[in-house]
Amino acid sequence: MARGAPGRYASPMRAFLERLRPFSPLVLRLAVAAIFCVYGARVVFREMAQFQVAVAGWHLPRWFGFAAAWSALVGGGLCGIGFLTRPAALLCATFAGFMLWKTKLHAGWQGGLDLPVLAIAACVALLLSGAGRLSLDRRLFGGP
Repeated sequence: MARGAPGRYASPMRAFLERLRPFSPLVLRLAVAAIFCVYGARVVFREMAQFQVAVAGWHLPRWFGFAAAWSALVGGGLCGIGFLTRPAALLCATFAGFMLWKTKLHAGWQGGLDLPVLAIAACVALLLSGAGRLSLDRRLFGGP
C-alpha cells in the first residue's frame, strides 16, 4: 500500500468520525461546564467566607471575590447550555487565568498547574470555535 493511501478500513472510519464531528464542541462545552460549575458552586454556596479571606490577602476589594466566584458558576453554566458561549468562555478563561496566577503559578507542574492550564486551553478553544451546531447560540443567532 502506498504511503498516505487510505487502507481498507480508513473510509468507513473517516465517515463515522465525520458524523460525530458536530458533537465535538458539545463535549468540550460540557467538560468546561462541569469544571467551572462545580468549582463556582462550591465557592458561592459553601466557601465564600474563606474565598473572601484569600481575596483580601491578595489586596483586592471584597466585591472581587464575589465577582470571581459567580463568574465561574455563571460562565460555566452558560458554556454548558451553549448560550453566549464565546463571552462565557472568555469569562471562565479570565477567572482561571487569575486563579492560576494567584494560587498555582509558583508551584509549577507538580503543584497542580496542569488542570488550570487545561481549563484555560479549553475555554480558549471555545472562544475561538464557538458553541457548535448543538447549542442555543446556533439556534438563536444562527451561524456556522
